[in-house]
Amino acid sequence: MNEPSSRTPEGIPHRCDVCGIEFRLNRSLAGDACCPNCNALAWPIGEEGHESQRPSIKTSTAKTKEVRIRPESEDMDLGDQLHRVISLLRKQNDVSVSVLFRGRDPEHQVMGKAVLERLVDSLVPEHAFVKTPAHIATRRICCTLSPSKKSGGE
Repeated sequence: MNEPSSRTPEGIPHRCDVCGIEFRLNRSLAGDACCPNCNALAWPIGEEGHESQRPSIKTSTAKTKEVRIRPESEDMDLGDQLHRVISLLRKQNDVSVSVLFRGRDPEHQVMGKAVLERLVDSLVPEHAFVKTPAHIATRRICCTLSPSKKSGGE
Protein backbone atom coordinates (compact mmCIF):
# COMPACT_ATOMS: atom_id res chain seq x y z
CA MET A 1 0.00 0.00 0.00
CA ASN A 2 2.99 2.34 0.45
CA GLU A 3 4.09 1.92 -3.17
CA PRO A 4 3.36 4.87 -5.45
CA SER A 5 0.32 4.33 -7.61
CA SER A 6 0.23 5.00 -11.32
CA ARG A 7 -1.78 8.18 -10.62
CA THR A 8 1.03 9.77 -8.61
CA PRO A 9 3.10 12.13 -10.79
CA GLU A 10 6.86 12.29 -10.43
CA GLY A 11 8.54 15.63 -9.72
CA ILE A 12 8.66 17.91 -6.65
CA PRO A 13 9.09 16.26 -3.22
CA HIS A 14 5.86 16.59 -1.25
CA ARG A 15 4.48 15.44 2.12
CA CYS A 16 0.78 14.61 2.44
CA ASP A 17 -1.04 16.79 4.98
CA VAL A 18 -3.40 13.96 5.95
CA CYS A 19 -1.27 10.82 6.34
CA GLY A 20 2.27 12.30 6.31
CA ILE A 21 3.72 10.09 3.56
CA GLU A 22 6.35 11.62 1.26
CA PHE A 23 6.00 11.38 -2.53
CA ARG A 24 6.93 13.36 -5.63
CA LEU A 25 4.55 15.85 -7.21
CA ASN A 26 4.80 17.21 -10.78
CA ARG A 27 3.32 20.67 -11.34
CA SER A 28 3.48 20.41 -15.13
CA LEU A 29 0.71 17.81 -15.28
CA ALA A 30 -2.78 19.21 -15.59
CA GLY A 31 -5.45 18.20 -13.12
CA ASP A 32 -5.43 17.17 -9.48
CA ALA A 33 -2.75 15.04 -7.90
CA CYS A 34 -3.70 12.65 -5.12
CA CYS A 35 -1.73 11.08 -2.29
CA PRO A 36 -0.89 7.45 -3.18
CA ASN A 37 -1.60 6.33 0.42
CA CYS A 38 -4.85 8.05 1.46
CA ASN A 39 -6.04 9.48 -1.89
CA ALA A 40 -6.30 13.04 -0.45
CA LEU A 41 -5.70 15.97 -2.79
CA ALA A 42 -2.09 17.11 -2.80
CA TRP A 43 -1.09 20.74 -3.34
CA PRO A 44 2.41 21.67 -4.54
CA ILE A 45 3.85 23.34 -1.43
CA GLY A 46 7.25 21.70 -0.95
CA GLU A 47 9.23 23.34 -3.74
CA GLU A 48 12.71 23.44 -2.24
CA GLY A 49 15.36 23.86 -4.92
CA HIS A 50 12.83 24.60 -7.65
CA GLU A 51 12.13 27.97 -9.24
CA SER A 52 8.64 29.25 -8.81
CA GLN A 53 7.00 30.43 -11.99
CA ARG A 54 7.23 34.18 -12.38
CA PRO A 55 4.31 36.08 -13.87
CA SER A 56 5.07 36.95 -17.47
CA ILE A 57 3.10 40.20 -17.43
CA LYS A 58 4.91 43.27 -16.13
CA THR A 59 2.71 45.53 -14.09
CA SER A 60 3.28 49.22 -13.73
CA THR A 61 3.66 50.58 -10.22
CA ALA A 62 2.60 54.08 -11.19
CA LYS A 63 -0.86 55.03 -10.04
CA THR A 64 -2.87 57.95 -11.31
CA LYS A 65 -4.16 60.33 -8.66
CA GLU A 66 -6.54 63.17 -9.42
CA VAL A 67 -6.34 66.75 -8.16
CA ARG A 68 -9.38 68.95 -8.82
CA ILE A 69 -9.32 72.72 -8.86
CA ARG A 70 -11.90 75.38 -9.64
CA PRO A 71 -11.41 78.17 -12.21
CA GLU A 72 -11.81 80.94 -9.62
CA SER A 73 -9.14 79.47 -7.31
CA GLU A 74 -7.20 82.07 -5.37
CA ASP A 75 -3.42 82.02 -5.12
CA MET A 76 -3.55 80.48 -1.64
CA ASP A 77 -5.75 77.58 -2.82
CA LEU A 78 -3.57 77.10 -5.88
CA GLY A 79 -0.47 76.96 -3.66
CA ASP A 80 -2.06 74.24 -1.52
CA GLN A 81 -2.96 72.22 -4.60
CA LEU A 82 0.56 72.75 -5.95
CA HIS A 83 2.02 71.29 -2.73
CA ARG A 84 -0.34 68.33 -3.00
CA VAL A 85 0.65 67.66 -6.63
CA ILE A 86 4.36 67.86 -5.79
CA SER A 87 3.97 65.35 -2.92
CA LEU A 88 2.09 62.94 -5.19
CA LEU A 89 4.78 63.27 -7.88
CA ARG A 90 7.53 62.57 -5.34
CA LYS A 91 5.76 59.30 -4.52
CA GLN A 92 6.11 58.40 -8.24
CA ASN A 93 2.38 58.74 -8.99
CA ASP A 94 0.96 60.15 -12.19
CA VAL A 95 -1.28 63.12 -11.41
CA SER A 96 -4.37 64.08 -13.37
CA VAL A 97 -5.09 67.78 -12.81
CA SER A 98 -8.69 68.74 -13.57
CA VAL A 99 -10.30 72.16 -13.63
CA LEU A 100 -13.98 71.63 -12.80
CA PHE A 101 -16.80 73.84 -14.06
CA ARG A 102 -20.18 74.08 -12.30
CA GLY A 103 -23.31 75.96 -13.20
CA ARG A 104 -22.45 78.73 -15.65
CA ASP A 105 -18.71 78.26 -15.24
CA PRO A 106 -18.22 76.63 -18.69
CA GLU A 107 -18.66 80.11 -20.12
CA HIS A 108 -15.32 80.97 -18.47
CA GLN A 109 -13.15 78.25 -20.03
CA VAL A 110 -10.43 80.78 -20.83
CA MET A 111 -10.03 81.54 -17.13
CA GLY A 112 -9.98 77.80 -16.28
CA LYS A 113 -7.38 77.08 -18.92
CA ALA A 114 -5.22 79.93 -17.57
CA VAL A 115 -5.38 78.47 -14.04
CA LEU A 116 -4.36 75.04 -15.35
CA GLU A 117 -1.50 76.45 -17.41
CA ARG A 118 -0.23 78.44 -14.42
CA LEU A 119 -0.21 75.29 -12.28
CA VAL A 120 1.46 73.16 -14.97
CA ASP A 121 4.08 75.83 -15.79
CA SER A 122 5.18 75.94 -12.15
CA LEU A 123 5.70 72.14 -12.12
CA VAL A 124 6.91 71.13 -15.57
CA PRO A 125 10.68 71.54 -15.74
CA GLU A 126 11.53 70.65 -12.14
CA HIS A 127 9.04 68.11 -10.85
CA ALA A 128 7.07 66.70 -13.80
CA PHE A 129 6.55 66.41 -17.51
CA VAL A 130 3.24 66.56 -19.35
CA LYS A 131 2.03 63.06 -20.21
CA THR A 132 -1.22 64.17 -21.87
CA PRO A 133 -1.76 67.83 -22.79
CA ALA A 134 -4.77 69.80 -21.64
CA HIS A 135 -8.00 68.74 -23.29
CA ILE A 136 -11.62 69.75 -22.73
CA ALA A 137 -14.07 67.06 -21.57
CA THR A 138 -17.66 68.33 -21.08
CA ARG A 139 -17.46 70.25 -17.79
CA ARG A 140 -13.73 69.92 -17.10
CA ILE A 141 -10.30 70.57 -18.57
CA CYS A 142 -7.85 67.74 -17.83
CA CYS A 143 -4.09 67.34 -18.04
CA THR A 144 -1.96 64.40 -16.87
CA LEU A 145 1.51 64.87 -15.37
CA SER A 146 4.17 62.24 -14.73
CA PRO A 147 7.14 62.56 -12.37
CA SER A 148 10.36 63.70 -13.98
CA LYS A 149 13.50 61.59 -13.62
CA LYS A 150 15.27 63.99 -11.29
CA SER A 151 12.33 64.39 -8.85
CA GLY A 152 12.25 60.69 -7.91
CA GLY A 153 12.51 60.22 -4.14
CA GLU A 154 13.96 63.61 -3.15
